[in-house]
Amino acid sequence: MKTFRFAFLSLLVVLVVGIEAAPLRVATYNIGGNNERTNLELVKTICSLMTDHHPVDEMAYEDLITFVADRPGHDRRYAINASKIEQDLNWTPSVKWNDGFAKTLEWYLSNESWWRPLVKKGAFGQRLGLKK
Repeated sequence: MKTFRFAFLSLLVVLVVGIEAAPLRVATYNIGGNNERTNLELVKTICSLMTDHHPVDEMAYEDLITFVADRPGHDRRYAINASKIEQDLNWTPSVKWNDGFAKTLEWYLSNESWWRPLVKKGAFGQRLGLKK
């Protein structure tokens, strides 16, 4: 099972602004949300949020989950050790993963006019890394 770590984007913007205002220091930091989810947990979270925010009577969103073979070279895990930024700058995420993810989904549901043309143009939905 693949696992990934996620961080809420607005937290990263606040963090970058905060680092910019901090005393000058030359360092490289990993910015992470201190959480890890499998692909399946992520998809089930999306399904649950869609049921809450955009219910459809005729089906359950989880029934749409389809398992596919891994693409060649697919990583088993993406993980970030954010302990250095926590220690050096006393920074930890202020938005919980579930809350940030729900806000992100709500934004996409409210801004279909932004992403729908990209889908129609074929900019999304293509599986990468497979030979044709």
